[in-house]
Amino acid sequence: MSQLKVKVLFKSENHGGRQNLPLKLLSSREYRPHVVVDLESAYLGVCFIGQEGDLVVQEKCIATIDLIYNDVDYSSLISGTEFKILEGEKVVGSGVVM
Repeated sequence: MSQLKVKVLFKSENHGGRQNLPLKLLSSREYRPHVVVDLESAYLGVCFIGQEGDLVVQEKCIATIDLIYNDVDYSSLISGTEFKILEGEKVVGSGVVM
């Protein structure tokens, strides 16, 4: 598995995000959303495996993600690439590859 450092921001519930932030999930390997480079591109399955600092709604946080599938093309996730974080079809946040 490959890992990437990313800077992410989770939207507030008022802005269409999650009711509760995935606080412990970011470091427990249990939070496995999809990321997309644009809303018309392929859903890319990832697993959050850690974070630096506190996760606060509407504030950027540095995290580490695992690219968990061997048969998925993650080549679009290069340094500087912006992406959306999706749970199903719901966009709950955004990020950029560091």
